[in-house]
Amino acid sequence: QNNAYYTDDTINFTTYSPDAVNAARDNSTIWHELGHGVMDRLMGDFLHLADTGGLSEGMADFIAALVIQDK
Repeated sequence: QNNAYYTDDTINFTTYSPDAVNAARDNSTIWHELGHGVMDRLMGDFLHLADTGGLSEGMADFIAALVIQDK
């Protein structure tokens, strides 16, 4: 609950409690999750080499920052 995540070519937004910020409406969260998808597509079968947690999250943050900065 109260989270967003990317898995198997799908961005998932879970249910949100009334006091939580709805990440499905947050531009940076949406682009961050899409960043995971971009990395997934670029790495293909080699994704396991970069799917170490920190690197994957950092790349997703970087893609989100590029897109948001360019608006």
